Amino acid sequence: LPELWERTLQGELVVIDWPISRLADGQRLVMEVALKKVVLSGQDRVVSCLRDVTERKELEEKQNRLLEILDATPDLVGMADAEGNSVYLNSAGQKLLGVPAEEATNFHISTAIPAWAQASFFEEAMPQAIAEGSWSGEQMLLNRSGEEFPISQVLISHKDEAGDFKY
Repeated sequence: LPELWERTLQGELVVIDWPISRLADGQRLVMEVALKKVVLSGQDRVVSCLRDVTERKELEEKQNRLLEILDATPDLVGMADAEGNSVYLNSAGQKLLGVPAEEATNFHISTAIPAWAQASFFEEAMPQAIAEGSWSGEQMLLNRSGEEFPISQVLISHKDEAGDFKY
């Protein structure tokens, strides 16, 4: 606390997560505490703002666990937006496709499908997944070295609250 107080008095906006137990019932909470120096009537004062971020922290932990599981699977797991731009590619997918980690969210999925197989993918598999929620079947993929390889694939579409196709 003394270090945080000193940083605040030096003019830094200090924001930390502070785990607490609620006095009324002992429930564990995570509070985000923001400290900012202000000058009132010529004197330095510290204004603090507290916000309960327990739910957000729990969701972040669940998301991190899910990402760890997806990254640990030996299967290719990827996600693309409605335009076909990769937004996630796990480690196995990066290895299979020969995509460096720094490019895993910087390519169009069409680059991983042989030209001769794109029509069936984009005109049959994708429309069915979008319309019915999923599609499964055999496909061919193409790695960055130009090698084609067969896969058993499941496509699952995700829509937003309005029912519009998102991923």
